[in-house]
Amino acid sequence: MASVFLIRHGEVAGNHGSGDRVFYSGWDDVPLTARGTHQAEAVARRMAGEKLHAVYSSDLQRARLTAQAIAAPHGIEVRCDAVWRETNFGAWNGKSESEILEGWPDLWRARQSDPMSVAPPEGESLLDLANRLAPAWQQIVTRHEHEQIALIAHQGVIRVLLLLILEAPLAGYRRLKIGNCSVSRVEVVAGETSVSFLNETHHLLGLE
Repeated sequence: MASVFLIRHGEVAGNHGSGDRVFYSGWDDVPLTARGTHQAEAVARRMAGEKLHAVYSSDLQRARLTAQAIAAPHGIEVRCDAVWRETNFGAWNGKSESEILEGWPDLWRARQSDPMSVAPPEGESLLDLANRLAPAWQQIVTRHEHEQIALIAHQGVIRVLLLLILEAPLAGYRRLKIGNCSVSRVEVVAGETSVSFLNETHHLLGLE
């Protein structure tokens, strides 16, 4: 059995709120906030009791630093790869909802209605993201067929991976809540994949 922990990175500026307060970080290499660093330390403590054979991560620092905190107690190196990056929002990377609405109102509405096929300028649709992730996912679960591993990535990546695993429509991705430094687990047994738990966050209780 392959067991994969899917873990979202710690908080970055603009992860919460709406309008001018939420930013689409995408491929921008933004740092963790102080709270995000505390979250990474907390999830590292949560994962310290698990036997991990490998830790994979997006190469963006918000995921990489979270992954390094998780990997350290296990004495293993993080395997970083750009394939695990967040959705590429293209011209929208780093912009707020308000800025996007001001610059691309029609495209924004089209994207909200049909995220599967509508992409930001020079960016990815959900289908593009799924096509990027699927081969890489198959590769790691095959490589670690009888092992337990962790993958530290981004909200969009984890949502799409879970939908692919569940054979559910990608258009429902907003219905999956994936909090910062939450832990979800996927198991693969004899080619059959199941989700054993989703968005576990009890290890973050009490953080300021």
